[in-house]
This record gives sequence, structure tokens and C-alpha cells, in this order.
Amino acid sequence: MESNPTFTLTRAGDRELHGERRFAAPRELLFRAFTEPALLLRWMHTPCAPMTRAELDPRPGGRLRYEWSFKDGERAGEMIGLTGAIVECTPPARLVHTERFDQDWTDGEVTVTTRFDATGEHTTVHMIMRYPTAAAREAVLNTPMQEGMARTFEALDRLLEQLRDEPRAEATPAKLTPFLTFPGSLDEALAFYRGVFPDLRVEKELRQGAALFSATIELLGQRLVLLQGGPGFSFGNGVSLHIGCETQDEVDGYWRRLGDGGEPGRCGWLKDRFGVSWQVVPHALPRLMERGDPEATQRVVAAMMTMTKLEVAALEAAARGG
Repeated sequence: MESNPTFTLTRAGDRELHGERRFAAPRELLFRAFTEPALLLRWMHTPCAPMTRAELDPRPGGRLRYEWSFKDGERAGEMIGLTGAIVECTPPARLVHTERFDQDWTDGEVTVTTRFDATGEHTTVHMIMRYPTAAAREAVLNTPMQEGMARTFEALDRLLEQLRDEPRAEATPAKLTPFLTFPGSLDEALAFYRGVFPDLRVEKELRQGAALFSATIELLGQRLVLLQGGPGFSFGNGVSLHIGCETQDEVDGYWRRLGDGGEPGRCGWLKDRFGVSWQVVPHALPRLMERGDPEATQRVVAAMMTMTKLEVAALEAAARGG
């Protein structure tokens, strides 16, 4: 397999830069390379300064800190660093974080959205960098940023080749794992969810005779345990599973598949045929509500309250006041 080594960087809107690079590796591997500090230290170097510190807590609100140190030349001993926070982490598909260099070259925080789009054994990494001002974006474009990122991604290519051949250490058991207990056939439930989520991965199954009793699965990066509990068990309204969606098509697909035989609710909520509650929410909703305009936020909330399935175009129109 071969990567497309071309890293493209283009203007978008008044304050954004969009970057794109294709890699010959599964997106799970790319996501690890972007979120595991030990791996970041192996590839995220500038042409003149290796990365010397990588701290990242991938939970929403978690802190990140990166540092690079110059080893040679006139800047030997100089350190550059940035600090930020995780806004959203949806393994292995999407990572959103803020960042601000210690030197504050951009006059404020930059928001970086990184999307990992899988096509077979290849992954295209899309990066959207939103700067605080148009002037800050133009200043960045006057630096060797594109060349530097292209060379950094070449180092990532080499790391991905190494990772394919490295045995991965056994993962530390999760401290918190949701259990979903079904009143009826667990075989039927698992077959349904496999149809809804093509990437669902079954880690372990336990059977009593021919009947499935327990299944440990990984679903959109989250480990869940499904149990057959018998007719005394049911699902209530107080707990739901949230799916963040990039596009309206993704919202429509999950809404249709999860709602088949189920019950639609309001504001993006629905119950599937087994009674499990889901929220199917476009990423546009929190983005529109967090722009800092209280009146626009009220309009978005008012529009949302009239909906069953959430509609991105209508929410955006409400934010604009249309």
C-alpha cells in the first residue's frame, strides 16, 4: 500500500485553513498516533526542533501541552511550546482541541478539528484550523508551515510502518464500562446493532448452550457489555447513548437505522426497538450554541425544541436569524 505524500493546505472562509493528507494505514492507528503521548514523541517534530514533551488527556476538557527544543544552530537551547484543551474526542473518527503557543503568534486560541476518514486500509486526515482573526491566518501562511507539516507527516508515515510490525501491549482494563441488560434475545439485539453500526467489533462472547448470554463490544470507540437479563429488565429514560454526527446524511442514517421498529422522541432523541435511548446529534448543534451570541443561542434552542430528528440547515438558519 502507498500513501499520497502530498499535504495540501488551503484557505477556507475568512479565518480557516484546511489541511489534508492520505495515509496507507487504518484510522485506528492514525487516531492512536494523534492521541497517545508516547507516539506523538516519535513523529511530531518540526524540521529544526524535535518534540521533547507531549502531555494529552483525551477526555473533553482534558489538558494538552506540547514542547519542542532546538538542539543546534543559533537557536540551540530555545524552547517553543503550546497549551490547549480537548473539546471533543470521538475515537477513532474525530478530535477537536484548542491550542495557543507560549509566544502567542496568533493573538489568541486556535481551534483545530481533525477528522479521520477511512477508505478500506487507507485513511485521509482532514484538519480544520480556525484562527482568531483573518490577520492571524495570513500571518501563519507567510511562514514555512505547509513545508514543515509536510515533513512532519513524512515522519508519521515512517512511524505507521513501524507500528504495523510492533506487537501492541495488552490494553489496561477500562475503569468504567457501561453494561446494557436486555430483557429478550441478546442474539437478536447484537444482530440489530451490527446492522446499525458496520464497524461494531465483538471482543468476547459468552453463551449458555446455544443462547448468547454476554457480549463485550467496541462501538464507536466505546467498550460496552451487553447482557441477557430476562423479562424483569427494561431500559428507562434516564440514561441514553449519544452519537455525534459530522453531516446531515450521517444523522439521517443513524436516525433511520436505530429508529427501525423503535420510537422517535423530541430534540434528536429516540428509543430503538429494545427500548435503549439514543441521542443523534450533529456536531453543528454545540458549535452553533457556543459562539458567544446569547440571542443566536436562544434561537437555536427554540428551533431544536420543535424538532424530532435534528436538521442542520434549520439550526443554521435559526442561528443566522432567518
